[in-house]
Amino acid sequence: MNIHSPKSQSIPEHDDAKAALDVLRQWASAATQSEIDALDPSVAGLIDLPNRSNTPELSREYPADFKVDAAYKATLPDLQNGPSSLIKGAKQQIQHVGISN
Repeated sequence: MNIHSPKSQSIPEHDDAKAALDVLRQWASAATQSEIDALDPSVAGLIDLPNRSNTPELSREYPADFKVDAAYKATLPDLQNGPSSLIKGAKQQIQHVGISN
């Protein structure tokens, strides 16, 4: 009697992943941005092509008439005097905060 066991799928190795990423980049170099987005929006972050930026263009200038008022201040988190749950990041004690020139 022959017993057939299903083939177990092996986990890809680092070299396999690197080769797949190389193929993806090669494909993306000829694809349009909409084709890349249609593949999977999260894939765009893996493809760093020199002529394309995956980072949105951020404004570096405030409007000249920008004024901070009480309503605007009320929307900002109080990171200095507020609860520590507002601070995102590593759960590390802050030992020193300052400015040096």
